[in-house]
Amino acid sequence: MKRLLLILIAFAAIGFGYSLQAQVVARVEISRDIDTDQGRITPMGDLGVLRYSFLKKKEKGKNVYKVMHFDTNLKLVNSDSVVVERNMSLDDTISHKGVYYSILRDNRDNFTVVGYNPATHRVTTVNGKFRKKASMRNLVMDDSHIVFSSTEKKLDRLGVINLSTGECHYTDMHFKGVRDQNIFILDNVIIDGKIHALVRFGTDVVLMKLDFDGNFVGQPAILTANLTDHHILTASLSKAGGHYFVTGTYTDKERGDATSIAQGIYFGQFNGEAFTFIKFYNFFDLKNFTQYMSEKGQEKIERNKEKAEKKGKTFSQEYSIVSHEIVEQGGNYYYIGEAYHPVYSMGSGGFIYLSRVIAGYKYTHGFIIKFDREGNVLWDNCFPISHKHLPAYVRRFIHARFSDNQVNALYAFEDKLVSKTFDANSGEVVKDRNEEALKTDSDDEKVKDNNNVDVEYWYGNHFLIFGDQLVKKESTKERRKVYYINKFTVNN
Repeated sequence: MKRLLLILIAFAAIGFGYSLQAQVVARVEISRDIDTDQGRITPMGDLGVLRYSFLKKKEKGKNVYKVMHFDTNLKLVNSDSVVVERNMSLDDTISHKGVYYSILRDNRDNFTVVGYNPATHRVTTVNGKFRKKASMRNLVMDDSHIVFSSTEKKLDRLGVINLSTGECHYTDMHFKGVRDQNIFILDNVIIDGKIHALVRFGTDVVLMKLDFDGNFVGQPAILTANLTDHHILTASLSKAGGHYFVTGTYTDKERGDATSIAQGIYFGQFNGEAFTFIKFYNFFDLKNFTQYMSEKGQEKIERNKEKAEKKGKTFSQEYSIVSHEIVEQGGNYYYIGEAYHPVYSMGSGGFIYLSRVIAGYKYTHGFIIKFDREGNVLWDNCFPISHKHLPAYVRRFIHARFSDNQVNALYAFEDKLVSKTFDANSGEVVKDRNEEALKTDSDDEKVKDNNNVDVEYWYGNHFLIFGDQLVKKESTKERRKVYYINKFTVNN
């Protein structure tokens, strides 16, 4: 497996005697001779699953982008393809009101938005221009627009794509007296027909409102005007239970910019104009944040905390955290985060010098926090993450679904599935580390090599597991290399 994937799943109506009994109930294979790579998978619940890929075969020198729609038994429902510009690659995907969109970009400022409607099997395309060196992140959309944040060189801007015309325009973020490199769009959402962007400038966070033509609406509001001790580093806006919430990480250091590493997390409610409340939690205020460590490591943390308290200080240790959207369940709220750090190696800069480069990212543990309506911590727990291969970039690996009774953690490690089950009321671990091998749907076959494994929650008690495999048929000794998708069912 080339990268770690962590999946969090909570199953409704599962008793406390839960044990992992899993099996492959459906499977589809695609020859490596047809597609350039394993493609991208998008689960659609009981509508099935989409697979996006590029064909190896070109058409008049241009790329061919393929959309495959499989039902819940992984039987092909529909397959269609579109010809796009050469050197295009899949940048991101997003869905809205039952239509699934993929954004393709090349190195010549071209982009194509491919839409697929699983109800009608209709494929649509919209073409436009967007600078190749500019990033796209924080994608959200309404019926007619895709909105995103972008960074080009040291300038942050908010972009809007008109899905009818393909026109793309953007609004630069400038603040008088603040250098562009110290301005960063943390997140953006669409509320009541207006774009709301949380923008960090220096140590403050400001709320900017814009229309879909990129014009500012009203005056910006400084959300952190009354925060003197904490500086917000990251922010993620999400809607749960009819309310908007902001979560992320913070630092107490005077220089709270993008280069800082977090000392804790915060949880706030946002009414579209200001924070209704915001509460901050040092990582070591959490009861179980260090449980992933060895016993000696935990003892060292406790000694350092005691030393800091004797000096009238608060002990802190810095982490990089991937935050996830807040999930509402039973009137309470769950936060999920993953802790990681970069791993460096020495890379050649030519014949003259060597430079330190990032070889990948090592994830240490994931953690879950349950909050009440006022942002108070009800419980927290964590679980170590084991992996051999370092992901090449930082991303969210966790997908969540919760019941009133339990929270189950499930992640893929090499060719195994590892699970951990928590009591949703107390946060205590109910069941720990049950393993099942990832395999094909035939007893006569053995997986000799399993690479680029990804796992996605699908629906009910079903998962999608996909990647590329070398499979050996035991009876004939025949071997084949395939891209595969497995429907993996976990029963009580």
